[in-house]
Amino acid sequence: MNEEGTESGTSSFEDLLEHNRLLTIKELAALFSVSTVTIRRSWFKGLLPAPVKIGNQTIRWPAEDIKEWMANLPRSEIYEGTEARTKKLI
Repeated sequence: MNEEGTESGTSSFEDLLEHNRLLTIKELAALFSVSTVTIRRSWFKGLLPAPVKIGNQTIRWPAEDIKEWMANLPRSEIYEGTEARTKKLI
């Protein structure tokens, strides 16, 4: 545990969506409580914003793009009582 009382290596919802942050596929999967395969499928289906390519094999999702995408989701697609975890990511 770190001095804030949380385990090191874990990030809060707000930390992950910090301004100008680039999210990995693992972080995005953790944010929505789905697998990385589900993130890839959703991206390929056009259900998620496109990532940016960094180098030859690295992709990241800008946190601002994810925040904007989540803000524009219809309310019926957001689970009640959770922080913007969508039902239709599959």
